Amino acid sequence: MSTSSRNNIRGESNMQQRQADTRRSTDSKTDASSKTLLVTVGSTLFPSLTDIILSAPILEVIASSGTTRLAVQYGRADLPSASRFREGGGFEVDLDLTEKGASTFVTIRGPSESFNEDDRRRRELKVEVFRFTDDFEGLIRSSDYVISHAGSGSILTTLRTVNRTTGNPIPLLVVPNESLMDNHQAELADKMGEEGYLFVSRVE
Repeated sequence: MSTSSRNNIRGESNMQQRQADTRRSTDSKTDASSKTLLVTVGSTLFPSLTDIILSAPILEVIASSGTTRLAVQYGRADLPSASRFREGGGFEVDLDLTEKGASTFVTIRGPSESFNEDDRRRRELKVEVFRFTDDFEGLIRSSDYVISHAGSGSILTTLRTVNRTTGNPIPLLVVPNESLMDNHQAELADKMGEEGYLFVSRVE
């Protein structure tokens, strides 16, 4: 191979490396401002959790926290058809779930003088709702935080999975479904919470 050919190959390789570095840098900046919260109930029926997550007051809190995407895997539950909330400061949340399984937007509106354009962008939340997924692990990898029922499969999959962008473990909040006859899920969650693997809460 001639010196000229080797230099061309080397030059192309360097250019490809620079392009890859640029893409990673761009992705990193994008991901830094994009936060995903995943809520999952597996194959169970857990409407007390999914209903409260999709209630307007909780959506307002989630959007205000800087989360930009909320993915709700709601299993066999029914979804509320709409959600609306107003508070004293004039803020408003609209969530339209009439087309079940479709993506929609939650917009939190308020007086223009109350927050600047950056704040307004941070208070926009994309909501995705779906019954089941064929790629649960991939869904977790794309999430920054997870709220899960206390099923052992969901817990262990989340704990052994890292975020695909940061490579960090994903914080996990477990909410046991206490309407189940067998309360072994609550016992599992409480034990793992005591050992520091996850956080535990109750719907109430």
